[in-house]
Amino acid sequence: MKNFKKKIMGLLLLLYGIAAALVLFLLNISYIQNNKNSISRILNMKFQIVSGQSADGQQEISKEPEKNNNPETESGGTTEEKEKSYIKNSYLAAKSESGTLYIKNMLPDTKIPEEQILKTAKNILATGKTSGSYQNYQFEISVHEGELLIAFADIASVKQEEEKYFYLSLLMAVACGTLWVYLAWRIAGKMVAPLEEADRLQKEFVMFAGHELKTPITVMKASLDMMEKEGIHSKYLNYAMEENEKMRKLVIELLDYSKLDYQKENRTEDKVDLSQCLEGTLLEFEAMAFEKEIRLTGDIQENIFIAGNRETLQRMAETLLENAIRHTGSGKEVRLLLKREGKKAMLSVENQGSVIPEEERKRIFEKFYHASDPSEGNYGLGLAIAQSIARKYHTEITVLSKDGWNCFKISFSLLCNE
Repeated sequence: MKNFKKKIMGLLLLLYGIAAALVLFLLNISYIQNNKNSISRILNMKFQIVSGQSADGQQEISKEPEKNNNPETESGGTTEEKEKSYIKNSYLAAKSESGTLYIKNMLPDTKIPEEQILKTAKNILATGKTSGSYQNYQFEISVHEGELLIAFADIASVKQEEEKYFYLSLLMAVACGTLWVYLAWRIAGKMVAPLEEADRLQKEFVMFAGHELKTPITVMKASLDMMEKEGIHSKYLNYAMEENEKMRKLVIELLDYSKLDYQKENRTEDKVDLSQCLEGTLLEFEAMAFEKEIRLTGDIQENIFIAGNRETLQRMAETLLENAIRHTGSGKEVRLLLKREGKKAMLSVENQGSVIPEEERKRIFEKFYHASDPSEGNYGLGLAIAQSIARKYHTEITVLSKDGWNCFKISFSLLCNE
């Protein structure tokens, strides 16, 4: 459930990131476009002055911001002051029919020398465009009475303002994002809470049911054993004993799974000789393999140590070996391999048998999933328990099936001093 909660939170954060990026993009594009439009309007007014379309000349330029239809700019003098600044930093040059460049309507407080203005106008003409940007200038080109008019404005300060606006909006997005992280965590918690409660109740039921069933099954087994000792022999008694044994095994697996899946594990990280642990496990299954006429071999590299719990590691190895032997036919082989690969210890349990279909490999570790007949006493909990143990070590069991061999592989981190 924790992983599910993290996925929901990740999705909410991703949605916020996309929305924030889109809003930032639109806000900044709008801000930049507004600046371009303001400058372009001022440059076009310079053309109007020259062509005589404005009676008041330069005074009308300074009054134009008051006619702006944007309600945001009309509410304060900030935009008006900005446009006055654009006017002071705007220039108009002309190119006569003879090809001579000269300045028109130069303001008295212009800080740029005439030579630089003319040089800039010449470079703008060299671009071959009628409008656009050149270095730190925005320009417009028009023709009037045979003259080529070049109006341009210094936008260096505008670019600085746009950069400040971007960083300010980014800072606000980050601040809102910090708040959204908290909200996303709360939302994810609310969404997962009913699922967590249902999962908890399910696990409690399995654990309590296992405990409640354990006592009557034990009593039943003792009674059946007593009847057998008293000389009562019947096929029905044998059937009852077989079913009792299956039920006992199921209850034990349920309790083992509950301990791993429900209870918080407080195991100590002991130094475990995995090589020695697996050698002992291998010996335990020699009799079972011999009875089924299966070759049980081991290739265990010595002195491989990991941090963990010997009991749970042995339980996992036993489950994998029992599963391999159960699904291997007479005359075939089961192998247990352990070797060191870099900073990892690789454990493999291999058996000769039918190829496991890919669809089955995806589900083989699910609770109560089994490909075989459950009447054989296999209830699909063994591999689920083994996988739960593996996850306690921050790893997973993987299944490979190729060339008549099925391989269950798992890697462990070696101790640092190994």
